[in-house]
Amino acid sequence: MPWEQTGAYIRSGHKSVEEFDPESIRTIWISRKRGIKAIIGKRRGETDGEMEIISYLFALE
Repeated sequence: MPWEQTGAYIRSGHKSVEEFDPESIRTIWISRKRGIKAIIGKRRGETDGEMEIISYLFALE
């Protein structure tokens, strides 16, 4: 997945969001000081599965 830039973040795409259960998708802080977040979720059909990182968000400022 390519890198994308929005007004506030650069997003590194690692996995397709369509592979994940939409009800499980969350955004968490990796480092508030450095402005790094991760989008995480459980794969579709894996109710007992572990949360996986879908992509990282890097703050532009």
